[in-house]
Amino acid sequence: MSVHRVRWSGWLMSKNPSVPFVPWDSVTRFLRWPAFRGEAVAAGIDRIAGRAGRRGAMRTIKQEGVMNRWILILVPVLVLILMFPATAVSGERLTGEELKAFYTDKTMVWTHFRTGPARHYYGPDGTVTMKRDDEERTGRWWIHRNGTMRCVRWDNRRDDRCHYTQRNADGTHTLVHSRRGDSIAEIHEALPGNQL
Repeated sequence: MSVHRVRWSGWLMSKNPSVPFVPWDSVTRFLRWPAFRGEAVAAGIDRIAGRAGRRGAMRTIKQEGVMNRWILILVPVLVLILMFPATAVSGERLTGEELKAFYTDKTMVWTHFRTGPARHYYGPDGTVTMKRDDEERTGRWWIHRNGTMRCVRWDNRRDDRCHYTQRNADGTHTLVHSRRGDSIAEIHEALPGNQL
Protein backbone atom coordinates (compact mmCIF):
# COMPACT_ATOMS: atom_id res chain seq x y z
CA MET A 1 0.00 0.00 0.00
CA SER A 2 1.47 3.33 -0.99
CA VAL A 3 1.14 6.43 1.11
CA HIS A 4 -0.04 9.61 -0.60
CA ARG A 5 1.57 12.58 1.07
CA VAL A 6 0.27 16.10 1.18
CA ARG A 7 2.08 18.92 2.94
CA TRP A 8 -0.37 20.83 5.03
CA SER A 9 0.39 23.53 7.60
CA GLY A 10 3.63 22.05 8.86
CA TRP A 11 2.43 18.43 8.96
CA LEU A 12 2.83 15.54 6.58
CA MET A 13 -0.66 14.13 6.12
CA SER A 14 -1.41 10.69 4.81
CA LYS A 15 -4.48 9.05 3.34
CA ASN A 16 -3.43 5.87 5.11
CA PRO A 17 -5.45 5.70 8.37
CA SER A 18 -2.64 3.93 10.23
CA VAL A 19 -0.40 6.97 9.68
CA PRO A 20 -2.62 9.98 10.38
CA PHE A 21 0.05 12.68 10.85
CA VAL A 22 3.82 12.90 10.65
CA PRO A 23 5.44 16.09 11.96
CA TRP A 24 7.02 17.66 8.88
CA ASP A 25 9.60 19.60 10.93
CA SER A 26 11.01 16.39 12.40
CA VAL A 27 11.22 14.75 8.99
CA THR A 28 13.04 17.71 7.44
CA ARG A 29 15.41 17.87 10.41
CA PHE A 30 16.38 14.24 9.85
CA LEU A 31 16.63 14.75 6.09
CA ARG A 32 19.32 17.39 6.66
CA TRP A 33 21.64 14.72 8.11
CA PRO A 34 24.24 13.68 5.54
CA ALA A 35 23.24 10.04 5.90
CA PHE A 36 19.69 10.80 4.72
CA ARG A 37 20.39 12.83 1.58
CA GLY A 38 19.43 11.23 -1.70
CA GLU A 39 16.51 9.70 -3.55
CA ALA A 40 16.22 6.70 -1.27
CA VAL A 41 14.95 8.93 1.51
CA ALA A 42 11.48 9.52 0.08
CA ALA A 43 11.03 5.85 -0.75
CA GLY A 44 12.29 4.90 2.69
CA ILE A 45 9.85 7.19 4.49
CA ASP A 46 6.96 5.83 2.41
CA ARG A 47 8.01 2.27 3.19
CA ILE A 48 8.51 2.95 6.89
CA ALA A 49 5.37 5.05 7.36
CA GLY A 50 3.22 2.48 5.60
CA ARG A 51 4.00 -0.28 8.07
CA ALA A 52 5.06 1.31 11.32
CA GLY A 53 2.79 4.22 12.09
CA ARG A 54 3.92 7.75 12.88
CA ARG A 55 6.04 7.02 15.97
CA GLY A 56 7.43 3.80 14.55
CA ALA A 57 8.36 5.57 11.32
CA MET A 58 10.26 8.27 13.19
CA ARG A 59 11.94 5.73 15.47
CA THR A 60 13.04 3.66 12.46
CA ILE A 61 14.30 6.78 10.68
CA LYS A 62 16.37 7.69 13.73
CA GLN A 63 17.77 4.16 14.06
CA GLU A 64 18.68 3.96 10.38
CA GLY A 65 20.27 7.41 10.58
CA VAL A 66 22.42 6.41 13.53
CA MET A 67 23.44 3.20 11.77
CA ASN A 68 24.28 5.08 8.57
CA ARG A 69 26.37 7.55 10.56
CA TRP A 70 28.34 4.72 12.18
CA ILE A 71 28.91 3.11 8.80
CA LEU A 72 30.08 6.44 7.36
CA ILE A 73 32.53 6.80 10.25
CA LEU A 74 33.78 3.23 10.59
CA VAL A 75 34.44 2.42 6.93
CA PRO A 76 37.05 5.18 6.41
CA VAL A 77 38.66 4.39 9.77
CA LEU A 78 38.98 0.71 8.84
CA VAL A 79 40.41 1.62 5.44
CA LEU A 80 43.04 3.83 7.09
CA ILE A 81 43.95 1.11 9.56
CA LEU A 82 44.43 -1.37 6.73
CA MET A 83 46.41 1.14 4.65
CA PHE A 84 48.80 2.07 7.46
CA PRO A 85 49.28 -0.97 9.67
CA ALA A 86 51.12 -0.37 12.90
CA THR A 87 54.69 -1.46 12.63
CA ALA A 88 54.48 -4.06 15.31
CA VAL A 89 57.78 -4.93 16.86
CA SER A 90 58.68 -8.29 18.21
CA GLY A 91 62.04 -9.15 19.55
CA GLU A 92 64.27 -8.83 22.57
CA ARG A 93 64.84 -5.44 24.21
CA LEU A 94 68.40 -4.58 25.13
CA THR A 95 68.98 -3.62 28.75
CA GLY A 96 71.72 -2.21 30.99
CA GLU A 97 75.19 -3.29 29.91
CA GLU A 98 73.94 -4.49 26.52
CA LEU A 99 72.64 -1.00 25.76
CA LYS A 100 75.86 0.61 26.93
CA ALA A 101 78.00 -1.74 24.83
CA PHE A 102 75.71 -1.35 21.80
CA TYR A 103 75.87 2.48 21.74
CA THR A 104 79.22 3.50 23.30
CA ASP A 105 81.73 4.80 20.72
CA LYS A 106 79.53 3.68 17.81
CA THR A 107 78.02 5.39 14.79
CA MET A 108 74.45 4.28 14.19
CA VAL A 109 73.17 4.34 10.63
CA TRP A 110 69.41 4.32 10.70
CA THR A 111 66.21 5.42 9.04
CA HIS A 112 63.69 7.23 11.18
CA PHE A 113 60.21 6.45 9.88
CA ARG A 114 59.16 10.11 10.05
CA THR A 115 62.32 12.13 9.34
CA GLY A 116 64.33 9.77 7.11
CA PRO A 117 67.93 8.51 7.13
CA ALA A 118 70.53 9.80 9.60
CA ARG A 119 73.79 8.94 11.37
CA HIS A 120 74.30 9.28 15.12
CA TYR A 121 77.63 9.02 16.91
CA TYR A 122 77.45 8.11 20.63
CA GLY A 123 80.72 9.13 22.29
CA PRO A 124 82.11 7.33 25.37
CA ASP A 125 81.99 10.67 27.24
CA GLY A 126 78.17 10.88 26.88
CA THR A 127 78.07 13.24 23.89
CA VAL A 128 75.97 12.49 20.84
CA THR A 129 76.18 14.02 17.37
CA MET A 130 73.60 13.53 14.65
CA LYS A 131 73.95 14.27 10.93
CA ARG A 132 71.05 14.21 8.52
CA ASP A 133 71.33 15.82 5.07
CA ASP A 134 72.46 19.40 5.85
CA GLU A 135 71.44 19.29 9.51
CA GLU A 136 73.76 18.59 12.44
CA ARG A 137 72.79 18.35 16.12
CA THR A 138 74.73 17.75 19.30
CA GLY A 139 73.58 16.72 22.72
CA ARG A 140 74.03 14.25 25.59
CA TRP A 141 73.13 10.58 25.83
CA TRP A 142 72.81 8.13 28.73
CA ILE A 143 71.17 4.90 29.80
CA HIS A 144 67.94 5.53 31.71
CA ARG A 145 68.12 4.86 35.46
CA ASN A 146 65.88 1.76 35.12
CA GLY A 147 68.39 0.37 32.60
CA THR A 148 65.89 -0.34 29.83
CA MET A 149 66.17 2.73 27.57
CA ARG A 150 68.73 4.88 25.81
CA CYS A 151 68.00 8.59 26.36
CA VAL A 152 69.09 11.68 24.41
CA ARG A 153 68.73 15.38 25.13
CA TRP A 154 69.62 17.61 22.20
CA ASP A 155 71.27 20.96 23.00
CA ASN A 156 68.47 22.97 21.42
CA ARG A 157 65.68 21.12 23.29
CA ARG A 158 64.53 20.89 26.88
CA ASP A 159 62.98 17.43 26.83
CA ASP A 160 64.61 14.02 27.06
CA ARG A 161 63.99 11.47 24.31
CA CYS A 162 64.11 7.98 25.80
CA HIS A 163 63.51 4.92 23.62
CA TYR A 164 63.84 1.17 23.85
CA THR A 165 66.30 -0.59 21.58
CA GLN A 166 65.15 -3.95 20.33
CA ARG A 167 67.12 -6.78 18.72
CA ASN A 168 65.01 -8.39 15.99
CA ALA A 169 65.11 -12.03 14.94
CA ASP A 170 66.83 -11.15 11.64
CA GLY A 171 69.72 -9.44 13.46
CA THR A 172 68.61 -5.86 12.83
CA HIS A 173 67.76 -3.42 15.60
CA THR A 174 64.73 -1.20 16.03
CA LEU A 175 64.16 1.92 18.09
CA VAL A 176 60.83 1.62 19.94
CA HIS A 177 58.79 4.54 21.31
CA SER A 178 58.75 4.40 25.12
CA ARG A 179 55.05 5.24 25.55
CA ARG A 180 53.29 4.11 22.38
CA GLY A 181 55.32 0.94 21.90
CA ASP A 182 55.56 1.26 18.11
CA SER A 183 58.79 1.23 16.14
CA ILE A 184 60.09 4.67 15.18
CA ALA A 185 63.42 3.89 13.49
CA GLU A 186 65.22 0.97 11.90
CA ILE A 187 68.92 0.73 12.81
CA HIS A 188 70.77 -0.64 9.77
CA GLU A 189 74.35 -0.65 11.07
CA ALA A 190 76.32 0.00 14.25
CA LEU A 191 79.74 1.10 12.98
CA PRO A 192 82.75 1.29 15.34
CA GLY A 193 84.07 4.76 16.18
CA ASN A 194 83.02 8.13 14.80
CA GLN A 195 82.08 7.62 11.13
CA LEU A 196 79.88 10.65 10.60
